[in-house]
Amino acid sequence: MVWLSDRDKIGKVCVDCSGLISWACGVTLGSGQWKARATKINPISTIEKAPIGALVWMQGHIGVYTGMKNGYPYYIAADGSAYGVREVPLRCNKFTHWLLVEDVFKYEMGDDEVVEKCKMIINGKEHTVERILKDGTNYIKIRDVAEAIGYDVTSKGSVAVLTKK
Repeated sequence: MVWLSDRDKIGKVCVDCSGLISWACGVTLGSGQWKARATKINPISTIEKAPIGALVWMQGHIGVYTGMKNGYPYYIAADGSAYGVREVPLRCNKFTHWLLVEDVFKYEMGDDEVVEKCKMIINGKEHTVERILKDGTNYIKIRDVAEAIGYDVTSKGSVAVLTKK
């Protein structure tokens, strides 16, 4: 018995969300069992700290975090027969946690670093600076800030010294 909309899938490999993960790693568990097996459970609000391959979870559904793309976290999952397996922004679902299941998966916690131009407003005036995104934290180059506020930057050993121009 299948939905009429799924008739064209007969005879093909089909999985649900936990089935996709089970098929990929050879350990057959449901989404709740994956959460129970997790060695680390973190709120989804901290997803930028997750390694690629972490599981994203909510009651009754699970997927795999695939990293940041264009400033947004993405995941891959079997999102129902209407969608199939797809990679989409995390905001397309209501995941509540990200999980590490270290006895099944090997995670590499990289210190990914992205440098991009951004705007900063200082005393009501807009300045273009370079922002460094590293491990979920924003850093602004001190030379960019100093230039924006009219200072020169030198150093005394490892200490930055700002002097009014």
